[in-house]
Amino acid sequence: MDNDGDGRIDFAGVDNNGDGDFDDANEAPPDAGCFSATHYREAPDPQCADGQDNDGDGTADAEGVDLNGDGSFGGVGEFPPDASCASPGQADERSPEACRDGIDNDEDGFIDFQPQFLDGGVENPDFVTRDQDCIDPFDNSESR
Repeated sequence: MDNDGDGRIDFAGVDNNGDGDFDDANEAPPDAGCFSATHYREAPDPQCADGQDNDGDGTADAEGVDLNGDGSFGGVGEFPPDASCASPGQADERSPEACRDGIDNDEDGFIDFQPQFLDGGVENPDFVTRDQDCIDPFDNSESR
């Protein structure tokens, strides 16, 4: 069954005549979102549960990647848990930028970027207490 609607089916696909072409009626190629025959879903896993170090920081996923199950995360291809992942369902492994993480990173009494106006042109009450060193919410430094 094509559970995610991408035209591909399960780990092995459906090859009714066994020719490996998946080109006949009622045939479909394997779904790349299935990592094994027992994988529970066709869609790709969120970054915090996909077994990859998506942000290149040497850590991966909410629970880490422990291929041999010894709890040490020291083997080849293993990674300790990524502190940026609050849960396995979190879509993004990247740490939030300093200017949008809700923390006064430079300890100057001001927190994060704040736009002057909110949706609909309403003035933002937090604009006066913004960290003026934050150029935008994607800035990764609260100090200049």
